Amino acid sequence: MNPQLAPSPSLPPVAPSAPDTFLSPADPFPSALAELDLTELQVLHSRVCRRLEQEYLTDPDGPHPVTQDRCQELVAELDTRQQFLAPPVRLTEVPSGSEPAPGEEPAPEEMTERSGGPSPAPESAPSIVLVPGSEPPAREAVGTGEVLHDLGELRPGDRIEVWQQGLLHCRGTVEEVCPALGVAWMREAGDGYRRMVHAHDSELRRIPST
Repeated sequence: MNPQLAPSPSLPPVAPSAPDTFLSPADPFPSALAELDLTELQVLHSRVCRRLEQEYLTDPDGPHPVTQDRCQELVAELDTRQQFLAPPVRLTEVPSGSEPAPGEEPAPEEMTERSGGPSPAPESAPSIVLVPGSEPPAREAVGTGEVLHDLGELRPGDRIEVWQQGLLHCRGTVEEVCPALGVAWMREAGDGYRRMVHAHDSELRRIPST
C-alpha cells in the first residue's frame, strides 16, 4: 500500500457513508437544518465533530467507524435551540371552559387579562393553561455569583448556572471538567440529567453557597 495514502493514526476510520453525513439529502432532519443560518450551522457542525472525536478517543473497545446513524443522533441531541430560544411560559389557573376553541385565536384583551396574573379560583375544577409572560420557577435566577471565564476555575462539586444568549439555560452540579476539550459535565438540578457544557457558547456563573 502506498504509505502516502495510509490513513492518519490520529483520525477515526470513516465509514463509506460518513462524508457529509448530517448534511446529506437523505438526512431525516432537512427542515430543521434549513432553518439554521451559517453561524448556527458551523456551531452545530463543530459540536458534532467534537463529540465524535471525544467518543473515538475514549472508547474502551478501540477505534470504530463513524456511522451515519450516530451522526444523525448527535445532530438531534446537540441542536439545542428549542431548549433556550422558546418563549418562557408560566402556569396559571383559569375557569374551565374559558380557553379558546382549537384553532381559535384569543382576543387581544383576553391575552392582556391573562398575562396580568392568575384569575380568582373558580367554583368548578380549574384547568391548567400555559400563558406567555415570565419564566417558570425552575428557570428563575437565584442571585448568581461570579462569572467563570475559564473552565479551569471549575471543580467537581461546584454548583453553576449555564447562560446562553442572555437566558438561563440550566443549573446543576459539576461532575467532570476537561479544559483541554473546552467541555464540562454537570448533573442538572431537578431531573438529574447529565449534560455536557461547552465553554465557547455558554456563560458559566457560580451559584453562591448558602
